[in-house]
Amino acid sequence: MYPVFLLETYGTLLSSEDLSCWSVFTCASGSTNSMIGAAHLSGIKNGIVIDIGVIVNGRSRQTQTVIMSFSSSVLNTPVTDTVSLPLGGGTIIHVNEKEHTVQVEPDSVAYRFDQEALAFGGKTMTGTDIAFAAGLATGIGHCSVKLSSFIVEQVLDYVKELVTRNIERMKTNIEPVPVVLCGGGSILIDIDQSFPDVTQMVRIDHFAVCNAVGAVLCLISASMDLIFDLLPSPVDGDQQRKHVIDQLIVDVCQPPIYIDLTKKRPTFDGNGVWCIDSIVLGSGGGGKYKMRVVPTSYFAASSDLIVGAGFMGAPTVSHELLPNGHECLEAVIFTGDIGGANGIIGLLVAVKKDIFCIDGDAMGRAFPYLNQCLSSIHGLPATPSWLCDVRSGTIIGTDESISNSQELEEFFRKECTERGLCVGVAFPPIHGTAWS
Repeated sequence: MYPVFLLETYGTLLSSEDLSCWSVFTCASGSTNSMIGAAHLSGIKNGIVIDIGVIVNGRSRQTQTVIMSFSSSVLNTPVTDTVSLPLGGGTIIHVNEKEHTVQVEPDSVAYRFDQEALAFGGKTMTGTDIAFAAGLATGIGHCSVKLSSFIVEQVLDYVKELVTRNIERMKTNIEPVPVVLCGGGSILIDIDQSFPDVTQMVRIDHFAVCNAVGAVLCLISASMDLIFDLLPSPVDGDQQRKHVIDQLIVDVCQPPIYIDLTKKRPTFDGNGVWCIDSIVLGSGGGGKYKMRVVPTSYFAASSDLIVGAGFMGAPTVSHELLPNGHECLEAVIFTGDIGGANGIIGLLVAVKKDIFCIDGDAMGRAFPYLNQCLSSIHGLPATPSWLCDVRSGTIIGTDESISNSQELEEFFRKECTERGLCVGVAFPPIHGTAWS
């Protein structure tokens, strides 16, 4: 038996009891762990870590609050302030030999990396192959990689511009900062290059496992809902303050409760539908097995319509402009992308409408543009599509004004900006046969 560390989004330990009720609190713990691990391994306590976030005194910088709406529940929780770059070792590099141009992202070979990448004898050019050809990485795969110089140069120039722009985005002042690299995509960054306002670019030993290192360096915490004056009070001799702090210490020091996860089994009905208990993701009530999740092949031979949904805009806007929980309901459902609040929006819509949710998403990770989802990449129609804001104002994109996914992205992005950078989007319906 090995210990399992369950961490919240801001890097503190989560009890198994709390996890069973509030597993949504873990949704952004991965990037938090990576940042804490990078700070520990590098010895740099204040700076920037890529996947991009800011470390302050060895811990990740937090946003003020994030509001998540799920099945009529509103959760107020801090999360790590990060910018997710659509860049990894498995990112596919698209090359136009005729025009001598390349396109980096949005798709990835993902878990098929060791089968499809050139370094493993495959036929797909990936970010890792670029790193090999540029001499930035060795020791992965079993095949040599040789690429045209224009491909390598354009990809590395793109990566540098992307990293530079987002480092500037995360800084809060003009002072130069050190940058620590971690994760698979970091091998595409040449640490010998100079970057504006960066004092040093560090790729640490064991950069690939910063997440695990950060997890074992977790802090413990507790919370209490009370209203009282934390400042010493002469009225009661400071007894109330001491009592509350002592109670918090007692709560923190409670012995851990162990759950044997090897004995936990998912529940499926006779048709192979995954039935999820109502406590998952802190959804509360709603009856037993309200969430029903099916595999991507469930509708392969069906004429049923499948619709994807998700939020569009700037996540930090939700600090002030609270979602009403209905933006994506005006949309049999799958998730637009798997990043942040969009990771659970498919379940939200499925529960509200009492329909199936498909176990999959349209991007494989978080991406910033509508035209980067799989349906766009495979040339499926971009219309009809819907956009709904927090005041239930709805816009429909039709083929009369929109002919492709790029035009849809530009049209909805403009509307999203004008409506406060917080809207729900529903993608064009897809028949089950096309989905397969």
